[in-house]
Amino acid sequence: MAKNVSSQSQLRNHMNMAIQRSINELIEKIENVIKEHVNTDVYAVGGGREYYHDGSAEPTGQLRDSIKVDIVQEGMSIYFDVTNDPTIMKSDPDTFLHGSNYYSPSDVSGFLGKLINNGDTGNLFGPKWEGLKRPFLTNADEELKRKIPLWWGEILRRNMK
Repeated sequence: MAKNVSSQSQLRNHMNMAIQRSINELIEKIENVIKEHVNTDVYAVGGGREYYHDGSAEPTGQLRDSIKVDIVQEGMSIYFDVTNDPTIMKSDPDTFLHGSNYYSPSDVSGFLGKLINNGDTGNLFGPKWEGLKRPFLTNADEELKRKIPLWWGEILRRNMK
């Protein structure tokens, strides 16, 4: 449905609202891609290992659930900052849940994603995980570089109507 505007101010307001809706839609798509990569590149790669933090052989899902995408604007440019919210992740260094007593700080929830992505955990979580690179951020970034331009055009066209 086309929107009739009768002034530059109305046009500017309509465009700003459409852009904001589009950015919010894009953030949701980006978060979904990254979360899917946590499932496939982190949790699925750990398969065959007899334990996670509690001997269950199942991940908590808290890394995936903690993924957060924010918009950073610099002048006329925007970029997306991907973090994980450490308040969503429980840490129990005694059982190696998102932490370790062999590392300082013992709670690594705030930067666990980067450690896992780069394979920098060493034996932080026990020998089963040592040297296991699970590049979910790198893989998501490569996928998003291809998809964001396509998505942005589709989303913006739809929201500008």
